[in-house]
Amino acid sequence: MWKQLGSKLVFVAIIGILILSIAGCGGGEEATGGTTPTPSVATPTHTPTHTATPTPLKTSIGSTAPTYQFGENISFGGATFVIKSARKTNEITVTSFGETDTYTPDRGMYVIVYFTFQGNANNEHAGVDAQILRLKDSRGYLYLFNSDLNNYETNDLAIFVEHKGLLSMCSWDQTEVKDLLQVFDVDADATGLKLEFWDSTLKVKAQVNLGF
Repeated sequence: MWKQLGSKLVFVAIIGILILSIAGCGGGEEATGGTTPTPSVATPTHTPTHTATPTPLKTSIGSTAPTYQFGENISFGGATFVIKSARKTNEITVTSFGETDTYTPDRGMYVIVYFTFQGNANNEHAGVDAQILRLKDSRGYLYLFNSDLNNYETNDLAIFVEHKGLLSMCSWDQTEVKDLLQVFDVDADATGLKLEFWDSTLKVKAQVNLGF
C-alpha cells in the first residue's frame, strides 16, 4: 500500500513540475514577445538647395482697378482722396533747427506724391495706415511705403519744407481737408509709375497714372 501511495505521489510531483515548466515558458513568451518592437528608423531631413528670399518692395502684381487722373475725387475707405501732383528727385534737403540734412534714395530715385485727404464723421475713429498707397511701375514691380521713409524723408520734407501733413497722422473720421505728401524710394530706371490704393484684403481699388 505504501509502495503504491509513494508511486502516486512521485507521479503527481512529476506532473506538477511539468505544468510549472510549461507555464514558465508561456509567461516568458508573453513578457518578451507579447508586442513586437518597432525598429527605430531615422526620419530623413531635406535641405533645400535654394531658399527664395522674399522681396516685399518688388512684387509683380497685376491690377484691373479703375484709373483716375490728377484732381479727381477718389472714394476709398469711406474717405475722399485727391491726387494733386507728383515729382521725382535724386535728393531731399531739409533745414531744421539750424541744421541741414540731405537724404539720398537707397534704390535710386525719390517719387514725391502730393494729395489731399478728407475723412468722414461716420467712419471708425482709427488711424490711417500709410501703406494703403503704393507705387507700381511698368514691369509690375511694387514699391511699398515704409517706416524709415515716414520717419525721415517724408516727415522732414512735409513739416520743415512743404508745410504739409502726413497720412499716418490722419484719422478715418476726421472731416477737415488735409494737404499731405508721401515719399517713395523707387528704382532709378522705373517708368510708367502708378499710385495704387490697397484695401485691407490687399486688393487694388483705385490707381492714378503719375505721368512718368
